[in-house]
Amino acid sequence: MNAVRKGITRRRGACEPCKARKTRCDGGNPCMHCRSSSQRKGSSCTYSQAPASTRSISTPSRLSPALSLFELDTDLPIQQSISPQGWLDTIAPGSLYLSCWELPDVSCNPCPDWSVDGSIPPSQSKSEASPATLPPPYGDPSVTRSDHEQRVDRTFSIQMLQKEFQTRQLTPGFDIPSLYSYSPLLDNDQPRVETVKRAVDLLDCDIMGDGKTCDRLPDCHKPSLGPMLDSEPRISSYIQACFESSCASVKMFLSIASAQECVDAVLKSDCSDRATVVVAYAILALGCYLVSIQSDIPRAVEGISRATGYFRRALSELNHLSMDNATVRTLQGILIMIIFADMSAHRSKFRLVTLGVQCVQDLGLHSSRRLRQICTGTDEELLKNAFWALYAIEKADAIDTGRGSIMCDKFTDHSPSEVLQHPDEARLMLQCLYGRLCDRVVDSLYSQAALRATRADMCRQIEDAYCLINSWLRIFQTYNKSLDFPEGHSSCLGEQAEAETHLSSYFLTFLIHGKWLHLAQQGLDPEETEAYERSETRCLAAARSVLEQCSQQTHVQMLANMRFCSLPKIAACILVLTGQTCDRLDEERMYMRMACGFYSRLAIFMPVQLSPLMELVDGMDAAT
Repeated sequence: MNAVRKGITRRRGACEPCKARKTRCDGGNPCMHCRSSSQRKGSSCTYSQAPASTRSISTPSRLSPALSLFELDTDLPIQQSISPQGWLDTIAPGSLYLSCWELPDVSCNPCPDWSVDGSIPPSQSKSEASPATLPPPYGDPSVTRSDHEQRVDRTFSIQMLQKEFQTRQLTPGFDIPSLYSYSPLLDNDQPRVETVKRAVDLLDCDIMGDGKTCDRLPDCHKPSLGPMLDSEPRISSYIQACFESSCASVKMFLSIASAQECVDAVLKSDCSDRATVVVAYAILALGCYLVSIQSDIPRAVEGISRATGYFRRALSELNHLSMDNATVRTLQGILIMIIFADMSAHRSKFRLVTLGVQCVQDLGLHSSRRLRQICTGTDEELLKNAFWALYAIEKADAIDTGRGSIMCDKFTDHSPSEVLQHPDEARLMLQCLYGRLCDRVVDSLYSQAALRATRADMCRQIEDAYCLINSWLRIFQTYNKSLDFPEGHSSCLGEQAEAETHLSSYFLTFLIHGKWLHLAQQGLDPEETEAYERSETRCLAAARSVLEQCSQQTHVQMLANMRFCSLPKIAACILVLTGQTCDRLDEERMYMRMACGFYSRLAIFMPVQLSPLMELVDGMDAAT
């Protein structure tokens, strides 16, 4: 019990009296304890000094058998779970096990003010503008209020998201319906295949002492290297081939005999540019991971181990790389490492994302003019896509880990894509829309501006949030099904993208239902009760879908979806707690066993503690 009290009193946002009494603080202003004591003694609630617009969403901590599910997961911070009796007494998102959920008011711009020309405003020094050194990204409450109050229509929709992108950008001709256009398959992209083969040939001939590395590169391709690859043409040609050719071609590159050995030998010989070494090892790590998960299980285990080794070497080189003078190649390395960390759920992901945001800001990649200054031709489109890929990953990571976003496109004068010419661009656009969707859900339901909303407005905004998720899913499905593919070929976005899309929507469904749990603490009228029951039905359906989808996944699908590895635990707890209160133990026991099966297969590739899950299933058996 002392450990629980200690965890409660250390929570940021707890008032001083509650800390002194070592009691649970609900985060109110005043909190429940201080409100009752002030009526008796006239005392006031005193909070420790913190940024003005911080709001800590507190979670009543209660021990239960489900707590042990999270105690041995080293990748996720420990958080107290909830007992069945406390289901309606808790406030989401903590009840859904979202770590460290303390959100700023995201209706304001939490990032440093990026000027249009890419320079840092005079009021901020270079060191102040770095996300790694900034104070917590909380905005001025007065600015937040005015921004929110100027929003006349408080509902939101996909059309509003589309309008926001259009009105904030200078690039004409961008609209969501272009997602429905036909895109050719990447499998038949012969120029990319030749680029990769040429890179392998260049590396191989240089190691053999041919001395014709530069001469072997056709003149028509020399300008495409651009200023980002202005030295060391052997390794640069390899980086260019992989960075231009997307993850699919990285896989193809590393499946060619001797490719890894060639790159490793070049790096160990005379490669002097540390940023280039970071990029090379990052691509090796990502490529090894992608190739490995497509292999059989023994080779997958061995390949993932090798990929992790390359990734650690990239991290080691990055630690010795000065971030004072950001370069495009540095951004390349960081972004590829972020993609690896995102796919494999590596714990370094947030630190890499922070470095990436700092690098993007220092380079001024939010500015079209700055983009044209530092690169030419196709490189400009590559860097623009790199900016939006980082935007999408950072937004998704913020909502998944329960923190405030540190990246904002408010001052960006270009769109995620002008013309969606191939599936990669379409997928990037959908990911950017998901990032904006996350911002709008949190802003509408959990921000300080949301606290000032009336109860009726909040109920409407909860329903609007569900509508927004459905609209986003329809955009994906409409685009995916509208393509005319040759017989025997799957959708260009692939089953993997579809699985990720639905898992993301399930996560947001849990998060939105958490707001209903909050409102239910104060009682529900008949109309609200009906809406609450609809939301609970959606939440339970999502929990079942998570476990059904995860239990049917192959090892390839599991390892490509590692950032969702905590979702089955969330879903299992929701089903167990609801089953215990609604007398559906048989059904929920089946889903718990599905979760056990999922994690038992995952344990082949990484340490997963199954005993807590098995104990919970045994406890359910004993109850009957």
